[in-house]
Amino acid sequence: SIRTHFVTPQPGLPPELLEPLSRVTRGLVVVASPAGQGRSTTQTALLSQRALEVVTLEEPVAWPALRGAVRQVELHTDSSLAAFAVTARTLPNAVVGLDLVDDDAAAHLALELASEGQLVFVTQRGLSAAATLHKLAALDSKRARRRLSESLSAVLSLRLVPNGERFVHAAELLLPTEALRRHLRGNETPPPPVLLEPEGLSLDDRLLAAVRRGDLSAELAARWMVDARRLSEPQ
Repeated sequence: SIRTHFVTPQPGLPPELLEPLSRVTRGLVVVASPAGQGRSTTQTALLSQRALEVVTLEEPVAWPALRGAVRQVELHTDSSLAAFAVTARTLPNAVVGLDLVDDDAAAHLALELASEGQLVFVTQRGLSAAATLHKLAALDSKRARRRLSESLSAVLSLRLVPNGERFVHAAELLLPTEALRRHLRGNETPPPPVLLEPEGLSLDDRLLAAVRRGDLSAELAARWMVDARRLSEPQ
């Protein structure tokens, strides 16, 4: 059914990450984090900023606050994966959101729809933008890698670190270069690190900065950093 909501969540992202994401009008946007680190909430906020029809497939329906004309579908209860794909294709101008427990099934469907020209947001479990892209590139299909090379628009990786009564947010954004697209098309091996540099600050850069500002303890930061050895870097 179509549901209209009036609460608009905020993505909690710095402007240097929001601005390039707002320019994406087609292709695949991946929102990644470990469990409980804000990927569903952030994806909700990013979808709510789109002034278009939105159709989502969720397992279970968990996004509490989407704005505008939203068709929220629950996997197994309301629809199967194949039936949802048909629904999404009948709405070629809609933004598609996928938030499923089975990451691989969601990834394959997201790649199909994005390669056909739709704007697709999909959540994935991953420690960083690079790790998430490695996971997507490892899908057991040359066709899937080709679709990924053609349709990938952005990988957003998140941390939401509890610190007492508040949370410290950190995020990084990877935008694909033509060199990365060529590698995905022509290689079965994971992309090298030089092709996986995020735009601006990395997750570890932002967590390290939070420690140096006194917003986060080094012990907490070490639990969520990709490379906790950076905590010993001189200021």
